[in-house]
Amino acid sequence: MNEDIKTMPIRRCGRSGLCLSAIGLGLGRFGPPADAPITADDEDNAFRLLDRALELGVTHWDTASGYQGGNSEALVGRWFTARGNDVRDKIILSTKWAGPLGGGRGMIRKAVEGCLRRLHTDYIDMFMLHNPMWENGQYIVPIEETWGALDELASQGKIHYMGISNAHTINVRDANDALTRVGKDVSRRLAAVENVYNLIRRNQVGRGLWTDWIRGGTEDAFLSDLKNQGIGLIPFWPLADGALGGRYRKDNIAITRHQAKSDTFRAEYLEGPTFETIEKLGCFADRKGIPLSQLAIAWLLTKPIVASVIVGASSIEHLEGNAAAAFVALSPEEVAEIEQIATGVENVDDFCRRFFGSGK
Repeated sequence: MNEDIKTMPIRRCGRSGLCLSAIGLGLGRFGPPADAPITADDEDNAFRLLDRALELGVTHWDTASGYQGGNSEALVGRWFTARGNDVRDKIILSTKWAGPLGGGRGMIRKAVEGCLRRLHTDYIDMFMLHNPMWENGQYIVPIEETWGALDELASQGKIHYMGISNAHTINVRDANDALTRVGKDVSRRLAAVENVYNLIRRNQVGRGLWTDWIRGGTEDAFLSDLKNQGIGLIPFWPLADGALGGRYRKDNIAITRHQAKSDTFRAEYLEGPTFETIEKLGCFADRKGIPLSQLAIAWLLTKPIVASVIVGASSIEHLEGNAAAAFVALSPEEVAEIEQIATGVENVDDFCRRFFGSGK
């Protein structure tokens, strides 16, 4: 191991006993697409990235049964097998599942068994519902059945902690209330919520993503609610789908705007007040002598409620750059200035309507 590598900070997840690396590795686009075979080149590239993550201390890995049709989990499982038994306990592995027919007891059990099989492991550190499986203001399956099934799997040692993703305030409270009724003991509560959270979509953290977002709340209210319940927050999309990655700046926007991934991305991030905010944040990062991407991640880590920030990595270089954000120090005055720059940039209701419909 390189002696120059700093020790990655470890943060406690809410009031649970789960501890995570400050930077988590997001494996959403890890491996070939669904139904494509995993080739030797896929395996080689994946293993090099995972090896480097472990070396950097990025030991919180976040995947899901639906990522790349299961290939993301399968590659992690192959890595565990190739590297031997010693490495499994060094990784805090989180995976997620969502069923179109809801979280029935049988479906939950089959989902967890499928994850365990693909991941080549006999336990999952944290199993999350990928969404609350909520439609038109009610749950598809009675919520006590869903969380009761997960509690049974925790009793069997197949999952150690439970969480939920893309959830708003009501979903989080409902889940914890259900666990109060069906859980084995008081330790069986939500450990974490994994939601979108970044500098230019701050209030979206309280709205969920795929859910009935109108029922959500503001950033401050949501974070306060998590703190009161002892739940940790794991942000994903910390770079706003790449908008805060540093590529889009005033001096090159005439070129990079045309290279953007979609018309929706251009309209959402590269025009008007949002792009002006991105440029101001970029100038702040320039003055501090760090990339904008590191500034965006470091700001999230100033929030005590944040247990780990999920970052994607298309290359080892991206992984190394994002991991370095864990060592960026921001003073209270700098945090205040950053948040003042970002204040008022978003209209979450318009954002959600554009992407997810009326919410009704």
